[in-house]
Order: sequence, then C-alpha cells, then structure tokens
Amino acid sequence: MQTGHSTRAACLTPPGAGGIAVVQVVGRDAADILRPHLAADRPLDLESLIPNRLRLCRVVDGEETIDDAVLATRRDHLDRWVIDLNLHGGPRVVQRVLLLLKRAGAEIVDGKSLVRTQYEGRPVFEREAAEALMLVKTRPAAAWLARTVRHLPAEIEAIRDDLAAGHIDPARHRLAVICEQGRRSRYLLAGVRVVLVGRPNTGKSTLANKLAGREGAIVSDQPGTTRDWTEHPGAVAGIPFTFVDTAGLRETSDPIEQEAIRRAHSQLEPADLALRVIDASQSLHPTDVAAIEAEPESGKPPGLFVWNKSDLGPRPDQLAMIATIGSRGALISAETGAGLDDLREKLLAALDLGQWQEIDAAPFSDRLLGSCQEALSAIEGDPPDLATAIDRLKTVTGL
Repeated sequence: MQTGHSTRAACLTPPGAGGIAVVQVVGRDAADILRPHLAADRPLDLESLIPNRLRLCRVVDGEETIDDAVLATRRDHLDRWVIDLNLHGGPRVVQRVLLLLKRAGAEIVDGKSLVRTQYEGRPVFEREAAEALMLVKTRPAAAWLARTVRHLPAEIEAIRDDLAAGHIDPARHRLAVICEQGRRSRYLLAGVRVVLVGRPNTGKSTLANKLAGREGAIVSDQPGTTRDWTEHPGAVAGIPFTFVDTAGLRETSDPIEQEAIRRAHSQLEPADLALRVIDASQSLHPTDVAAIEAEPESGKPPGLFVWNKSDLGPRPDQLAMIATIGSRGALISAETGAGLDDLREKLLAALDLGQWQEIDAAPFSDRLLGSCQEALSAIEGDPPDLATAIDRLKTVTGL
C-alpha cells in the first residue's frame, strides 16, 4: 500500500554483523504498512497489543519468511505508531527488511533522522540520549548509558544549587569530576581503537584474533603475511574495542610491502592506543630498542609494549628490558593465552578505564560535555562568573 512518506523506517543499531538488529517504523500508517508482512502462529492484531509487550512473529515477503522477529509497539506523544522489529543481526537481513518496507510505502531514513522525528518538541537531552543509545555496541555499555541518563540531571541540579548558595569549591570539584567522566565515557559509545605494530612474524595477527575473540586475520609463520591493515571488533570488560592488525615493519625494497608499511603507520594517527608487539624469543632488535627508549610524541596515541611468544622461552635481554619498562610492558603468549588477562587490564589502565563501571553521571554527547566545560571555565575565572556557569548548566539537560 502506498501511503507517501508519512511513515519512516530506519535501522537503529550500528551497521555490520551483530547479534541483534533493531529496525524501527514510525508513522500513523506504520501498522497498515507492516500488517501484510507480519505472520505469527497466533492471530497478530497490532491495535490490541499491550504497549511495549514483546511478541514473537515473522517478517514475510509473500510466502517467503525473511526472518524471525521480536515485535514491540507503542504510540508516541503525537499519537504515531512506533513499531520495533528486533531481527537477527546481519547486513543482509536488515537490507531486505528495509527494502520490503520501502516497497510498502515507508521512507527509509538514517537512524538519527528517525529519532529526531520522535523527539520533536521534546528536550534536546532526551533526543541525545536516544541517539547515544544507537551507538552502543555492548550490553554493559547500554546499561551504563541508561544509568548515566538517570543520574546526570540530578547531579547538574545539585551543582547549580551549590553555585546559587555560593558553595563554589564543592561545585567546582563536582563539575570537574563529571567533565573528566565525560572525557573517559566517550570510549563506551565510540569504542577504543587499538593498532598493533611491530616487526614481521612477531605474532600480531594471532594476538589480534585472540583479543577480538574471533579468527579474523590470516595467521602464518611466513614473515610478511599481512600486507594491509585489517580491523577486528571485540570487547574488553564490556567496552567495545577495535583491534587493527598491520603489516610488519622492516626495511624492504618490495613496493607492495613498502605501501603496506606506509598504511600501517597511517593507522596510528586515528588510534586511541598503540601496541608494539615484540618477539620475546628472539634477541632485541635495534628498532624495538629505539621505540622503547623514545620519548612519547605529542599528539600520538599512548603506547604499550607487548612481548609475545613467552611459550617459546623469553631471552635474557628481553626479560631485562621488560623489567625496566614496568607497567608499559606485558609478557604474553598469544598462542596459549598466557598473560592476556594482564594485557587487557593494562589496555584499560592506559586509557584510565579500569574503574569505568563507577562512572554514573557523565556528559555523553559533545554538546553536553562542551556546556559543562564552559561552566567549569566560568567558575575557575578570576573572579568566578557564577551567573554564566549557572546559565551554561541550565542548557545541559533542559529538563
């Protein structure tokens, strides 16, 4: 049935393979558009479903079942249908369902556009919370976001009360804490990008596979197997991580390998963390020594040094270097898994995420964090500009 573009549909979950994908349909005609394409073992009357009560069904295209689904319906504040289809994750399934909805008369839009249509006339804080939820890649991160959305408005109100009462020092401290929490919490939504670099045949690909928990990179004893960088999504302690495997770094006259090495270096620019992987079973190479002794470069991601292949027996010179580097180094075996838990802890510590579960009132969008930082700057002025600080805090939640 063609109904124009009064009804819109979008996938709300991040693109790519995943366990579950959520396709949402919003509009006064959403039920009419979907009804011919839903089937269930028991009669399925969308009008009589209890709001937000989950119901098993199938998405069908004529006689063909596209996917099993979990359905939830409700009405929004403008009395439009909001229908969620929880599908099996996978780009192909989502694509087929969206094409089916388009043929039936829905306009296919991006997820943020769909969220904005639902929050017309509502506080921007509520819209940003919904948009942030679309970025979440892990269940622990989703639980954290729900918690901070509840706690942040109350914390902002408490800071405003302190300022209004002239309690500047407590307000300054509380605001500095939530600004720092906002800086750290971006990793919970955007994820952490870790780039693995090092000489050929140090086990970078094996390590990337083990950290990601899946066999994504081709592994071989032949040096130089990796010719281009590859991404491996995973999670550490509930935080989404992407591990980037790169070509081995060495002097070479092979133009293809030279290009692969150039691309490996280019991946360090957008990285949050760099792992230099070293073969602990071989003598220290001068390039590894130079990297360890070099001063951290401004603007470059922090780095950890990972001595791999501990199962083959670390050499004495390698053990001596590991002892001198302290918390910036880890001795592991990607082959057996030895030391990987310690490495994961050091990954979190390097980004100050070891206790991320304790973050419970963080500005989770650029706008929220910017307003909090402006308020903090106003308080730290000489003299403190309390009126500006209070005004900036009013814009944070708008509730």
